[in-house]
Amino acid sequence: MSVASLRPVLGFDIQPNTSLQVDIHVTSTSSVIGARQKSPLFIQKGSLFSRMSSTVKNPRVSIEYCTQCRWMLRSAWMAQELLTTFESSIGEVALMPGKSGVFRVMVNDVLIWDRKEMQAFPDIKHLKQLVRDIIDPNKQLGHSDRKDAKSDPEPKKNDISPSASDPQECLTCVE
Repeated sequence: MSVASLRPVLGFDIQPNTSLQVDIHVTSTSSVIGARQKSPLFIQKGSLFSRMSSTVKNPRVSIEYCTQCRWMLRSAWMAQELLTTFESSIGEVALMPGKSGVFRVMVNDVLIWDRKEMQAFPDIKHLKQLVRDIIDPNKQLGHSDRKDAKSDPEPKKNDISPSASDPQECLTCVE
């Protein structure tokens, strides 16, 4: 099925590079078959798919953090910074509890930062630039913008966690 053929069915255009996730929970096969014979769910006005049009417009940022390392506060602060900076461009920010020293930031399920790979937590200025480059490349970030002469081209390789001296290892939990 092509994207163009979905327009009359969904009732809205799907933009390029837009991911669409649909969860349908079936309790009875016969009721689903009956619903298809009468009027398909996705054609009914006010249906699940037509209501979803408002949720696909803006990207989802997710931050996965290690609960054993107590990085929830850091995640919440970064989420707050991103929501404040991109208030009309981000559809949602999700905090996802994880394990084993994980700290990852994703935009629409595309990994943009991994603490283990980068050997550091993202500097908020650098994280805003990475998110901006994906969701709104023309947005000016003011003092956080790359064009600022005082900005570092690379994030600093430091770990501000009081419990970890090596940013590659999480001393609180087992990796």
